[in-house]
Amino acid sequence: MKHFESHNNDSIVTINDTDSCLYLKYKISLKGMPIKQSIEVAQNKYYGYNGDGIIYVVQRTPNGDIYHTYLYIPILQRQANEQYVYAMSTNMPIKDIELAETRNKNHPTRIGKWTNYLRISFKTDSLENIRKIADTMEVYVFSNKMPKTDKYGMEIYDKNGNVIFNSNLLTMRLALVIHKDYPATFLSKEEYEIGKVKFHGIKKAGLSFTYPLAAIGSDSGFMAHKVSWDGDGVDIITTYGGNAGGTIRQNSITTTQVLICELDGTQNIPAIEIMMI
Repeated sequence: MKHFESHNNDSIVTINDTDSCLYLKYKISLKGMPIKQSIEVAQNKYYGYNGDGIIYVVQRTPNGDIYHTYLYIPILQRQANEQYVYAMSTNMPIKDIELAETRNKNHPTRIGKWTNYLRISFKTDSLENIRKIADTMEVYVFSNKMPKTDKYGMEIYDKNGNVIFNSNLLTMRLALVIHKDYPATFLSKEEYEIGKVKFHGIKKAGLSFTYPLAAIGSDSGFMAHKVSWDGDGVDIITTYGGNAGGTIRQNSITTTQVLICELDGTQNIPAIEIMMI
């Protein structure tokens, strides 16, 4: 026997001691988070980069106002060789939601030094909706570093005697993968469309990766994917212009990938309100 495996009733491997797990490190609540318009803090270019508030920009359009909303959570407690994976959950509908890591030199206590951030961005149609979304949104940070374990739960060791799994710890559980690769020829809009993907058998869904998202240009047209969320599914919306045919440009992104995880079991985990991870 080369490794240990545990199978469920459907003969699906649930534990494999050659795999690595991602463990829940932080659960963050955005309830009550301050919200400020960008023009209110224009004189302070460092505002928002200390995890001190949500910032929005209003775009006036003939079809109504669009509120572009941004939250930056500074990454200052990540250890050497530690990797983070993120998830977001809310029961509110959200347009153009993205979770991504970024960096800048604007952290107020680290001016001139690079600081990494988890950036959450989305669009909505009113300040009231920003408040409703924030008050129901929870952010989950998973780490490849196993937290300290207690004396409870089943442990599995690798060949070197290191604990690689503890059944008492919450791990990231991938529930759905949406992955599309596109060719070097510019296609029709119908061939790029993915549309609504509903969740089936997922008790508490979390949006994890929204990267990459296809953004393709050619001499004859362009397309781009955006992700919207409504709690029981994701809608991958295609913006398209032009006509099919022709070779795409070299800087095009030709893959869309969206990952959904199962967060059931995290409901009773207390959330922190400190915006630092």
